[in-house]
Amino acid sequence: MKTITFNLPHEINEANEREIKIAVAAILFDKSIISSEEAARFAGISKRNFLVTMGNYAHIYTQMLGAARNHRQ
Repeated sequence: MKTITFNLPHEINEANEREIKIAVAAILFDKSIISSEEAARFAGISKRNFLVTMGNYAHIYTQMLGAARNHRQ
């Protein structure tokens, strides 16, 4: 496994760190770079919870894309 180090602001707490891990796992899974099982392991949650989270992530991602498209127009 490869290790990447991020310099995060001091305001980032453990809950935020967990959200960051889940977001990175979701992106890698969405791009078919890793499996759902690997993504769940990376995020430190069960595969079932990861898949539920992916549903929430997809909703948020869709909203972000819509906002970005509206901003460009």
